[in-house]
Amino acid sequence: MNKKFFILALTLSFCSLTAYAASNLETATYGKDKIASSSNATGDKPENNIEKKKSNIMKEKSTEKEASSSDAVSFKEDVFLPLTETADYFDILSLEDDILERAQYLYEMGEINYPINASDIDYDKAVKIFMDGENSVTELSELNKSNLKKYLEDKEYIWELPINIGSQTISFTFNIGKPLDNNLLSILTKSEQEEINANEGHWIIARVSWNDKKVDDYKKYVNKIFIDYEINTSEITSVLIGGIPNMYQPVVIVLMDDNSYVVPSCEAAAYSMTSLINNDPVISNRASSSINMLSYSKFRELINK
Repeated sequence: MNKKFFILALTLSFCSLTAYAASNLETATYGKDKIASSSNATGDKPENNIEKKKSNIMKEKSTEKEASSSDAVSFKEDVFLPLTETADYFDILSLEDDILERAQYLYEMGEINYPINASDIDYDKAVKIFMDGENSVTELSELNKSNLKKYLEDKEYIWELPINIGSQTISFTFNIGKPLDNNLLSILTKSEQEEINANEGHWIIARVSWNDKKVDDYKKYVNKIFIDYEINTSEITSVLIGGIPNMYQPVVIVLMDDNSYVVPSCEAAAYSMTSLINNDPVISNRASSSINMLSYSKFRELINK
């Protein structure tokens, strides 16, 4: 990979993905090849598909809000919130051409078995993931709607979109473009600098990963747990948080009545939670092969040991 381009990719995604970069298992990172052509990605012109989708949605919505982290915080967060119902949707939808281009590149390189078309993309599978970091959520001695909302106020978030194609899964991670790092001016071309400046404040593709097996998306996995525990999603607040220490995948924070819980987002997160418990002699004998829910207080205790 071209060294300058690799550094450019890091510049675009560094701030939002530092804590998250190591959180995906069995995946590989792909840096956009400038030579890759989007014209072969699909038979239809992506921009026409985008305009059709936008036109249909605009019939139902009278205004469009600009993407902003401040819009992410509400009194009731919902892990199942569709991307299409958020202010971020049109900005991310405008990247569809780039999504298809990158998938086509992976297909041509033999990394995935089939090319994808616009019809393969289900934007409602995208999930919003808040990024933990300084002042971690696990530093809160108790969790309620008030302090959870305050915690989220200065946290950035990303969107992750899985696409199942055949027996494989491709995941696209989107974050807000960051200002140009002046320390990189000497190694970036003028056009690369202009691209970073143009992307500042807009949603961009920060990372692409792929898996050789078809995996459940976070929403499907979490919804199954909620059904098993007979949790009424209309009566809870649920937030997906990534980058928590000792967790290699995001977890869902659930506020229900006066209680708070932690739910894994996928098998890898469940495995990490089970490992935490197995290292605790007090409760390890009661741990099942896979943990699907922990009280927030117990999760916090295990993480902070």
